[in-house]
Amino acid sequence: MKVFRFPLERVIHWRRTQVELERAATERLVQRRMELQSAMQALQSGRSAAETSIACTVFIDSRDLQTLSAYQERTRRERAALMERQGQLEREMSVQLAKTTEAQRRLKLLERLRAKRLREWTIAMEADEERFTAEAWLGRWPMLKVGDEKCTGRVAPAARMDRPVS
Repeated sequence: MKVFRFPLERVIHWRRTQVELERAATERLVQRRMELQSAMQALQSGRSAAETSIACTVFIDSRDLQTLSAYQERTRRERAALMERQGQLEREMSVQLAKTTEAQRRLKLLERLRAKRLREWTIAMEADEERFTAEAWLGRWPMLKVGDEKCTGRVAPAARMDRPVS
């Protein structure tokens, strides 16, 4: 019996690899986004801690206020830079998700084509098998003798006429 061979099997394998690579790239971007969010939270908690520390101090020196002001300005700039990186990262993620979706779509298209060809091949093989069986049966038909009880299990009517009546 013939074995089903899909001519684009190597392309399907390559497409699967491509989907895996795109998913891995998406995972890296998600990881970067999580790191960015934790950096923003750490920055915010540090700023809140510094402000709380100054607010709880009984005696506030002008240098402390200047230091707090400089620290707040620096954290504001860092937060703005982090927000800019987050926006850039969101744009990259949008592009990457589109790439991943497209790679998955291409793979699914080839897999559906393969399934369709397999169904067609199976139908053709079943038809060939049935045709072969019918030809084998019909090819055997002329070899059957009238009255051959081995093949049919009953005596043919013509054979009964040839027997002497007892």
